[in-house]
Amino acid sequence: MTVLSTVLAAVPLVVSTGACAESRFSIGIVIIGGFLGASVPTLFLTPVLYDLTQRPRSAGHAERRPGAVEGAAPLGP
Repeated sequence: MTVLSTVLAAVPLVVSTGACAESRFSIGIVIIGGFLGASVPTLFLTPVLYDLTQRPRSAGHAERRPGAVEGAAPLGP
């Protein structure tokens, strides 16, 4: 949401007219392009990389509980 608000706030820089409109246009394009160029790949890469790192290495391994010690006896009766 912060990216969306920043991009929308930069739109008046891009569509402005009058004195110094060329420099405002350039700054607005850099802001919009930079935020979209960084945010869109992050929205897709973060879940994919998380899924790849959390997936079990092979189907033959039993799923382990977090914090379990290899070869330790189970707790309880």
